[in-house]
Amino acid sequence: MIILKALTEHYQIIIPGLLLGIVSILLGIYFFKKPEDSWKHRHRRFTSGGKPSEYHIVVEKIKGVFVIIMGITMIILSILFIIDYFLPIF
Repeated sequence: MIILKALTEHYQIIIPGLLLGIVSILLGIYFFKKPEDSWKHRHRRFTSGGKPSEYHIVVEKIKGVFVIIMGITMIILSILFIIDYFLPIF
């Protein structure tokens, strides 16, 4: 009941933070697992049968890791906001 009260009073902060965190984690996993796909999406009109460079693959994987970290941070901050609501520090 108390959690429902916290969510209803502060849903503008908590719910988007959680949802964006989940979406960011999923997107980061996609960037990390399939770096070739992002290259195909960007360059499919300009090249035919080309392959991404090793540099592009590494950069996409690094981008994926950063997006995952951002998503985890957003979820942690939303959870900390809920915890702070229940246990305010004076």
